[in-house]
Amino acid sequence: MNTWAGETLCKSRVLASDPENSPYDFRASSKRWGTTFTATPYTAEKEVPIPMNKADLVNMVQHRTKLTKTDVSQVVDAAIEEIIDAVVDGKKVSILGFGSFEPRERSARQGLNPKTGEKIKIPAKRVPAFTAGKMFKDRVQMADTDQELTHDDAPSEAPQESL
Repeated sequence: MNTWAGETLCKSRVLASDPENSPYDFRASSKRWGTTFTATPYTAEKEVPIPMNKADLVNMVQHRTKLTKTDVSQVVDAAIEEIIDAVVDGKKVSILGFGSFEPRERSARQGLNPKTGEKIKIPAKRVPAFTAGKMFKDRVQMADTDQELTHDDAPSEAPQESL
């Protein structure tokens, strides 16, 4: 892996050219034959989330359900395939508390070629769409609010009155 500030790819993370926005700490270390630059992971106040992939989802569901990874993988694959098939057929798939998947029609429109600035015609097409459900949105909002609270801001227990 080539490590040079601003151009390093590490799995799913793209390193920024300035350390403030990077999940890595760029430090110069002096050696006997010169100076080398190293990129080492560090824990910053601004943490970069790592996206979850299908294998991670299978592992987490397997851990919760105590089923075998093979069984969980088959269930996840079957669920995804059924959702895709239903949306391809033009149906809306609603999962209570999670959200809904549906096909949407995009009308034809005019656009600009970024190289030449020439007007081009973009044809109409059908695209898949996802709308998050209320419970999903509320939990994401709560998690965002919980992160903003510090220990001092957290609500304390009400003092008990003595009789």
